[in-house]
Amino acid sequence: MSGTNINHYATYRPSDLPLITVAIFIPRPTPFLEEFFALIKALNYDKKRMSLFVFNKIPEHQKVVEENFGKMKNEYAKYKTYNDDNERLARQAAA
Repeated sequence: MSGTNINHYATYRPSDLPLITVAIFIPRPTPFLEEFFALIKALNYDKKRMSLFVFNKIPEHQKVVEENFGKMKNEYAKYKTYNDDNERLARQAAA
C-alpha cells in the first residue's frame, strides 16, 4: 500500500459512505465495557451511516449500555438493543 493516501476518504460526502452495521454482543459479564463503548463512539465514521445493534444478556450491564448509547440513539442511522436470552435469534436479527 505504499503511496496510498488513506486520507482520501475525508473528501467524501457523508452520503457517499456505505451504510454499515456494528453489532455488539455481550453474552457474559465483560470487564472494561465502558472503555470499549468509548472506542465505538470515537470511530471516525459518520454515525448517520452506521447502524448499531447491541445484544446484552447481562442485566448488570444494561445500565452501562443505556448510559453510553441510550441518549445517542438518534445520532445513529438505526439503533437496536436486544435483551433476550436467545443469542442465536439475536445474531439472526443483527444480520
